[in-house]
Amino acid sequence: MNSVNMGFGYQWKKKQKIAHELLPIRVNIVSLLETTLEFDSIVNSNPYVKKSFEEQTIIGPKYNFTYDNSSRKRNGIYFQGELSTSGNLIDLVYQLGGNERPYTILGEVYSQFIKTSVDFRYYTNTTKKGWVARLYAGTGYSYGNSSVMPYVEQYFSGGSNSLRGFTARSLGPGSYKPEEYNGIVDQTGDIKLEMNTEYRLPEKQSIL
Repeated sequence: MNSVNMGFGYQWKKKQKIAHELLPIRVNIVSLLETTLEFDSIVNSNPYVKKSFEEQTIIGPKYNFTYDNSSRKRNGIYFQGELSTSGNLIDLVYQLGGNERPYTILGEVYSQFIKTSVDFRYYTNTTKKGWVARLYAGTGYSYGNSSVMPYVEQYFSGGSNSLRGFTARSLGPGSYKPEEYNGIVDQTGDIKLEMNTEYRLPEKQSIL
């Protein structure tokens, strides 16, 4: 797999608790260079998975808003909202030229989508101890030049930054059988709703 990821943007704060990030220029190009016969057989049997690997040329802006007062000793809140799009400006140029879809750039079909997500966390004490509640919701919608969301933009659950009791990309609708699929096909999707709560015990300090 060949990957190119670059961008240009701004980060600023009006207040200590509020941060903004704007990337007016963002490019992420992922292309498959070499695959195995087993990988090809699985991808070819599922059109959705096949298209998600084909349409992975992302060119578009991204905005991120963060509110964080979790440093408080009690009742801390963390909120992050994100909005990103891809392919709209390029698509407008191609439409003016009267070309037929799917449109390509550098020989690759570019992705066209809009994606939003929110991450809300509540801490009764600090981030290291006490009750923690978390809600994550996100959705992506592909249109125009794309029939599916690109694989790198699809949602998944599990892993260190999600439900830590489960392997990354192992949660989702239906059954997951890694012994059957050899872990190649991950559980991903265009919509994600994740809620979890936990009680964090204070770290024990030892005196040497």
